[in-house]
Amino acid sequence: MPVHCGGGRNAAHQPGPGRQRLLLGIAKIHRYGRNVRAVSWEQVSQARKDRMARELSTLAKRVERGVGKVRPGLRTKAFLP
Repeated sequence: MPVHCGGGRNAAHQPGPGRQRLLLGIAKIHRYGRNVRAVSWEQVSQARKDRMARELSTLAKRVERGVGKVRPGLRTKAFLP
């Protein structure tokens, strides 16, 4: 899972993944963000790690339920008849 750090001054002017994923045919990217209040992974408390693991397993189940239920969009239908 990629980790993105601070944006900096010109972060708003950089192209985001939205247009790139549309060009590649990727319908949706699921993300998970949580404030861990630590500088390194070793400093994160075990209780916080356990809670994140539970939340991620719930998210994974929700994502797995939708696998195979994607229909092509209008633009895909137009370009690929």
